[in-house]
Amino acid sequence: MYRALVVLVVATACGRIGYDPIDDGGGDGVLPDGSGAGDGRPGLDAVAPDAFVCPAICNQGCANGVCNILGDELFDITCPPGLACHVTCEGSMSCMARIDCTAARACTVDCTGPDSCFFGATCGAFPCAIHCIGAGSCGPLDCGAAAQCSISCPAVSSCNFGVRCGERTCSVDCSGDGSCGGRVDCTTACACDVTCAAGACRFAPTCPAGCDVPAGCSSQPTGCNSC
Repeated sequence: MYRALVVLVVATACGRIGYDPIDDGGGDGVLPDGSGAGDGRPGLDAVAPDAFVCPAICNQGCANGVCNILGDELFDITCPPGLACHVTCEGSMSCMARIDCTAARACTVDCTGPDSCFFGATCGAFPCAIHCIGAGSCGPLDCGAAAQCSISCPAVSSCNFGVRCGERTCSVDCSGDGSCGGRVDCTTACACDVTCAAGACRFAPTCPAGCDVPAGCSSQPTGCNSC
């Protein structure tokens, strides 16, 4: 009789202190407040934040938050807003559309193929760098709105359709033979550096007042850097 009484007391206690019968085999494990029980998941009504979706134009992916575009076969090359953008034009006569970086947070354009980037590029308000590496590459280049603009023209006959700088820092390196055949205009830049190698710069670049040097423009003379 004593043993029967002990069993009865234990059974009663199990039913009163945390051991009330709960389906632990086939239940859904949802607590009264709607949250998942013991599985670490949020409640059923919780909504996960939207995941970043790399824009379709970024056909080389969005590694490290940069929209990478291979423009060889594209006829519309417009960088998406809010992302840094890197456009590459590798093939001969590739990127047969003007490259539009106006909405990008920063833009780098690499025109490595011969006669690539024929229609040129337009920079936005953020830093912009354009490299005209292929022979005959780069049509008109406009970085008039850029906070900082850097253009390099190391290839033969590259950058032959003109370069326009804006009011901020601008540098143009015309090191290729016959490069910068179009006019380089940095008249309004707060600091402008244009370097013309022998055989480059068919027209003398237009520099800020008093900033002309024999090989182009320089921000070194007194008063030539007001940025």
